[in-house]
Amino acid sequence: MNTYSYLKKIIIYFSIVLILLSSLLAYLNVENSKQYFEEYKQLERNKYILSQKEIITHNVKTINNIIDYNTKIVKKTLEERLIKRVEFAHKIATSIYEINKDTMSKAEIQKTIIETLRNIKFTNTYADVTTDVYYFIQELYSQDKIIARLLPTTPDKEGTNRADVVDINNKEYVKEFYNIAQEHKEGFVEYMWFKLNHGIKEQYPKTSYVKVFEPYNWVIGYGEYLDDVEKELQNLVIKQIRNMAYVDNNYVFIYQLLDINGGDKFAKMLVNMNRVDLEGKFISDDYKDINGKEFRKEFLKDIRLKGDSFVTYAYKKPNTDEIEEKLSYFYLNEKWNWIIGNGVYVNDFEDKYQTLFKVENEEKSRIIRDSIVFTFVILFLFIIILIIVAKYLNNIILSNEKKQKHKDNLIIQQSKMASMGEMLDNIAHQWRQPLSAITSLASGLKIQKELGVLDDGDIEKTADKIVSSAQHLSQTIEDFRGFLRKDKVLQNFDLISTVEKSLKITEGTFNGISINLESQKNLKVDGYPNELIQAILNILNNAKDVLVEKKIDNKIIEIEISSNDKFAIIKIEDNAGGIPKEYINRIFDSDFTTKGEKGTGIGLYMTKQILKNMGGDIEAYNSDKGAVFKISLPLEKV
Repeated sequence: MNTYSYLKKIIIYFSIVLILLSSLLAYLNVENSKQYFEEYKQLERNKYILSQKEIITHNVKTINNIIDYNTKIVKKTLEERLIKRVEFAHKIATSIYEINKDTMSKAEIQKTIIETLRNIKFTNTYADVTTDVYYFIQELYSQDKIIARLLPTTPDKEGTNRADVVDINNKEYVKEFYNIAQEHKEGFVEYMWFKLNHGIKEQYPKTSYVKVFEPYNWVIGYGEYLDDVEKELQNLVIKQIRNMAYVDNNYVFIYQLLDINGGDKFAKMLVNMNRVDLEGKFISDDYKDINGKEFRKEFLKDIRLKGDSFVTYAYKKPNTDEIEEKLSYFYLNEKWNWIIGNGVYVNDFEDKYQTLFKVENEEKSRIIRDSIVFTFVILFLFIIILIIVAKYLNNIILSNEKKQKHKDNLIIQQSKMASMGEMLDNIAHQWRQPLSAITSLASGLKIQKELGVLDDGDIEKTADKIVSSAQHLSQTIEDFRGFLRKDKVLQNFDLISTVEKSLKITEGTFNGISINLESQKNLKVDGYPNELIQAILNILNNAKDVLVEKKIDNKIIEIEISSNDKFAIIKIEDNAGGIPKEYINRIFDSDFTTKGEKGTGIGLYMTKQILKNMGGDIEAYNSDKGAVFKISLPLEKV
């Protein structure tokens, strides 16, 4: 078989391998692109849900803040009104006392004050409900003796001891009048009491303000019912909610909570612009959506535990008869016992991102097509290059045969072929990752462009990465060309950054192997940085092969960079158990390999030659963990 025929077989075999590798890379690229798109879609969906959660939470908290703010304002206004009215009554009593204290008896003055205040009535109207409110007077003897002097709504109780009177919560509020008088002379008391002029035997929250009238040791007081004020405020808030402008169907709805433990009438619907038919009606927690989910029980459980809840369920969409998935936020306002809710329809995401789904299908087809074209273009170029190389080498061999130097030239040719094969193997190994990176980056740009999210910053960053990968491809060729040249220029370079470049090249091919680097900073050496990278890669690749071959569970490569007076020292240690004693003295020979047919025997030999050309050296020995390669390089000349 002549050399040309042999090289043709190499081309065929190499082409088959290249086709398989290119096809695999294309397949992986397509799958990675699909996975990227799925992850991107899921990310966008999650971002949408998260943003909607923030929006509906903000809407509910806004309503709650409105309630809190108005409640504080109303409470402050109420307290100011109570103080003002008690001060008014106190001035009247003081005026009567001062005018008549020298001309009338104590009993006459007291009666005049009492009857004057009895005739003063305040009428408050809240939410179409009218309530009459009067002054009251209690005479303080002791904590156990407090005599009613003025009770306009229950005059039959006047003259009786009221010290032991309690409300439905057993609060001795009359004694609190006494305590405030003793300690502060005036103040507020909150308690429960009857609206006597309504004829309803039910107590309501009431706030009274009392002030001591010192001439007779009285407290003059006046109070109003908080629920009357709250009803007016609640109607105002409900009106504000109805007048709010809502976007994307995220309307606010409100339940009046009646029983936090649930039941057929656990709440009354106050506001629901999507279900006006339910407003004013009792609602049950047994209600199920079309999927059989009892979502009201779910949010009630959360509210009992932590006061709020996010729940997903199926519900009618506004202005349609369609039932769609809805995410709602429920929050309990404990002051009014309102459950405030706001929700968003999850499928609105589908409407907003229809273009994204269309681009996805188009992009999948585009990626597959472009990957096939790219694969065949690369394959074609490699075949052309190999044919040219094969013809060139064949012509050299034929020329040598004609000059009757067949034997010597064949040896030289075999040597060149070995060097070329090793070079191509290393180039192919180091090109694989940058080529894959360029393909992925280019595909990423296309996707971003189709999605309309491509900006100048993305183009610049991606272009920089592509240029970096291309420069690495070019540098790989220069490194191996430089190794074969004799006109290399000695350089001063940073050792640590060069080692880090070596480690960067291994990224993606050292999966499952931990590489730990400990280094002394600011080490400068004289030599050839690109050749040193190749030397380190040879050692790292050998360590990787042994770790994989021996199936070490926790694969570790330790790199330590230090220095002494003259040399920078790099120690590379693996945990694969070490080099067999019978091999350790031969590993740097040019024809020695432990890999059988897979090895060439020139890797560590080339490493040693590189280091010698730089004025350094390398030695190998075993530690208790595994093999150690110690590289010595001369420090920069100062």
